[in-house]
Amino acid sequence: MVVNISTSCASAGPTTSMEHSSVTYEREYERAHEHTHDYTHEPDRDNSLDQPEPEWVDHRSYQDQGIDRAPGMHLGPGIYAALEKGQEPERYLRHQEIQHEIQNIERELEHVREFARDDQERVEERQLDHIP
Repeated sequence: MVVNISTSCASAGPTTSMEHSSVTYEREYERAHEHTHDYTHEPDRDNSLDQPEPEWVDHRSYQDQGIDRAPGMHLGPGIYAALEKGQEPERYLRHQEIQHEIQNIERELEHVREFARDDQERVEERQLDHIP
C-alpha cells in the first residue's frame, strides 16, 4: 500500500491509495515536508508554544542535510507522561535498547578508525624507511 500525503488546504489529512506509484509517494512526501517547513517559517505565525525556533526546523533527512546520524525514534508525550508516573512503556524500553546498541556500534567504529589510523601511520613510516 502506498500512502499519499496531500498538502492542499482542503485536505483534512493523509489519504491512502493503492493506485499511486512510489514515485508519486516520494514526491508527495517531500511536498508535505516542504509544507511543514513553510508553515513553521511563516513570519506572522506564533510558533512560541513549546516549538523549536523556526531556523532549527529542517524538513530534509539527516542524510540530505549531510549529517551522519541514525534517525531517532519519536516517543511522544504519552511516553513521557507514563515515565513520570513511574511506568516504563514497551516503546520506551525498545528505544533505550536501540540507543544502547547505537552507542556500542559507535564505540566499535571508533576503535576501527583508530586501528586504521595507526595502521596508516605504520605504512607511512615503512615507506619513509625505504626512501634513499
